[in-house]
Amino acid sequence: MPRQLMSFDYAAKDLLRNKADHVIVEGLLTVLIGEHVTITKVLESESNQESANGKFNHVDMLCESDKGELILFEI
Repeated sequence: MPRQLMSFDYAAKDLLRNKADHVIVEGLLTVLIGEHVTITKVLESESNQESANGKFNHVDMLCESDKGELILFEI
């Protein structure tokens, strides 16, 4: 039986639905930018469902670094 893969954008949006899972996304962002970040707010979330192959998810997040800087991430 072939394994069905989940796209990154869908996985991130799924993790952000539950506040307890924010730590996973925060960990990924921390590794990517080399600075610890905390998600303070999920600003916008949308899906495009025009076709099965063209489907995508979009999430905007406001995060704060340990330096107190506000950073906007778009996934």
